[in-house]
Amino acid sequence: MHYYLKSLQKRMEELVINNIPERTPLFWTKSDGSSVSSVDLVIQKELIAIIERKYPDHRILYEEGEQLHLCKPSDFTWIIDPIDGTTNFLKGKKEYSISVGLMQNNQFVEALVIFPAYKESYYAAKGEGVCCNGNKMVIPRPNPSEKEIVFCSKTYQNAQKKMIGYQPAFYYCATYSVLRVLKGKALAFHAANTMIYDVGPISHIATEAGIKCLSGVAQYICYQPNLKPIPIFLAVSPTVSEKLRYAILNCN
Repeated sequence: MHYYLKSLQKRMEELVINNIPERTPLFWTKSDGSSVSSVDLVIQKELIAIIERKYPDHRILYEEGEQLHLCKPSDFTWIIDPIDGTTNFLKGKKEYSISVGLMQNNQFVEALVIFPAYKESYYAAKGEGVCCNGNKMVIPRPNPSEKEIVFCSKTYQNAQKKMIGYQPAFYYCATYSVLRVLKGKALAFHAANTMIYDVGPISHIATEAGIKCLSGVAQYICYQPNLKPIPIFLAVSPTVSEKLRYAILNCN
């Protein structure tokens, strides 16, 4: 396997570290109500430049702005979310990340997700497990007494009413939410109408760690490298029963 993303990992990590400011950056609200900052745009621009210099024929899909790099006849598509959890980032919270994934046709083959405030960087290549900060990660065993289930903004309110006996949580950051499942700190994360740049790269890492990433109770998620909303995304610990998955999805 050719490690396209791994060959750029160090430069991407240095880029992120050098562009996280100590003070709150300029920011504004987009038409969908979400926030975007000047740091989002700088990181996205520089990530695109790093990829284009090394792999000019590859397609690139990203969150912010007009898509100028998708009309290439390549089997490879890079997926970029310059900051997932921008609201947390602007408030000085730790739960935000920078995500980069590489797809070959309709499958992720590599992914890198960086959590600067936690000083953690996760990388996974298809079939090779997960590395954290360059070291092979020992995946925690699921905690049978865990009750936390993470939801998104669209599902959290209903979950508070319906998930009796569990602890619904909402972190304003999809990547961090999936990371909690990967680390055994939550049973599941459910998002409705999310986007590939929000969940694609982190779900590849989670899958390499044995987490099930689904588009229904038992259907493994299938991605397309485009900007169509993903109606259902569910990342679950392998211990979660189909009955509980159904209850989680019923919070839509």
